[in-house]
Amino acid sequence: MARTDARTVARPASRGRGPSRGRADICRLIGGRGTAAGDPLPASAATRLLAASAAEGGDVRSIAPDELIGRVERSGLRGRGGAGYPLAKKLAAVRAAVPASGREPLVVVNAYDADPDSPLSQTLIERTLLLVAKGAMIAAVAVGAREAIIYMHPRAEAARRALEKELGMIEGSLGGVLISIAVGPGGFMGGEESALMNLL
Repeated sequence: MARTDARTVARPASRGRGPSRGRADICRLIGGRGTAAGDPLPASAATRLLAASAAEGGDVRSIAPDELIGRVERSGLRGRGGAGYPLAKKLAAVRAAVPASGREPLVVVNAYDADPDSPLSQTLIERTLLLVAKGAMIAAVAVGAREAIIYMHPRAEAARRALEKELGMIEGSLGGVLISIAVGPGGFMGGEESALMNLL
């Protein structure tokens, strides 16, 4: 199920960055172009994975975690942080570490977008809401988590509201996974991995 009330992480805001140029200004400087709302997003391994899951029954919870991780591996889905690390290996490593940790696993979607000139997560949430929510659900089922938190920057108000609405609409199709939203304190370091986990 979905918990659609956003949580604000109460921490002192760190010093933010100075005034920044708009995205259009930056694009003019480097000779590129902005991303319009109507621009199509190319099909990805994540899209194919979700489509395959829907075609094969739809209820991800009915798939054994090892099989689900196998499907992620076959999809070819990799991280987009630069190293291109296979997601299936990360999911398998987390799942294997859970018994020894003695703790309940938790999925955190880092959609913080600390750099205002690079709102990648915000763009994905605004334009592919279902992909983000279902992706969090798949990750949760794969590692045995019952909860996923989508962690966002306070400036992404429109994306947060749209996500809250979508979570409310698809509550019954999340396989019992509780998906909530946490809003960080602002500042550039709020999305750094260790800082994020300490805040949550």
